Amino acid sequence: MMRILALDYGRKRIGVAISDPLGITAQPQPYLPASKKIIEEVQTLVQAKQIEKIIVGLPLTMKGTDSEMTIEVRAFTKNLQEKILIPIELYDERCTSDSANRLLIEANVSRQKRKEVVDSIAAAILLQSYMMEHG
Repeated sequence: MMRILALDYGRKRIGVAISDPLGITAQPQPYLPASKKIIEEVQTLVQAKQIEKIIVGLPLTMKGTDSEMTIEVRAFTKNLQEKILIPIELYDERCTSDSANRLLIEANVSRQKRKEVVDSIAAAILLQSYMMEHG
């Protein structure tokens, strides 16, 4: 199997999750702040963790159409593809952030702590569903 990196793109934070080497579980990682250095930070992560594929969450509307954020994610993904020479796929991420929030609320995680981890939990949900679908 290969190690896969999932990114949940946001204007302030990029949620991050990485698969275990066997491609069975998705493990949330600390989020990356959205900044001008984000591509380099992802590149560093890819090298350090020996990532062979990147999945980027595509925030389609409930009707399956593009939104303003979808356009930003497509541009971000295009920049990644120009700099990082491993396969990069867009994957439907509808409802992952809602699922992550619900999970954290049910676990009685404080609002402040939820803010810090929700993006990476969403990335883990995204990656887990990708791996189950492509298993």
